[in-house]
Amino acid sequence: MEQPKYRFEDLHLQSDKDYTDINDTVVGFLIDKDVIVPFNIQRTLEDIVNNMLAGHFVETQQVLY
Repeated sequence: MEQPKYRFEDLHLQSDKDYTDINDTVVGFLIDKDVIVPFNIQRTLEDIVNNMLAGHFVETQQVLY
């Protein structure tokens, strides 16, 4: 089993709290639904999230969805 990678369109990047612990929440980005995010920013956010998830998986062998 391995950690799946996500596309920007798959991510729910909203939080009403600021977390730094990946066990509480993966990412604390807040992006309004009506904001158009440029393609290069989307790819950067995908990379950040996927790298965090991959690092967590390596440490814990726990897959996060």
